[in-house]
Amino acid sequence: MKKIMLILMFTTISVAMFAGKLDSMIVSNNGVDYTIKLGDQLQLGYGKNPNGSFQYVEIGVPAQSMSKDGGGKTGVVTMIRYFKAGDYYEVNIKIKGMGTYGISISQAMAVGELVGINDVIIPKE
Repeated sequence: MKKIMLILMFTTISVAMFAGKLDSMIVSNNGVDYTIKLGDQLQLGYGKNPNGSFQYVEIGVPAQSMSKDGGGKTGVVTMIRYFKAGDYYEVNIKIKGMGTYGISISQAMAVGELVGINDVIIPKE
């Protein structure tokens, strides 16, 4: 009985935290709205950690920051998720020869780790 209750509780918490997968999203940066859709190309800037790795671009479980080798790379959006508990969006991109990475979109845009969507350059603050 305890196992069933624990599983039920975990499922309820997971559903509340993860609102679902989306086909597109709108994110604002410096008063400009950007639409990101499945299949779009995202251009990465450079990592903002002291060693050049990324703060908001991660791979794996547990999450590990993308190394500085990802700087300037372009990836294709393969998944868009919204997390209700943290009120944030995460986009998965696949980078040829490097794998699939998760990006916390608003945060990555704010620090310059995400610098372009398709052919649109995101201006710096």
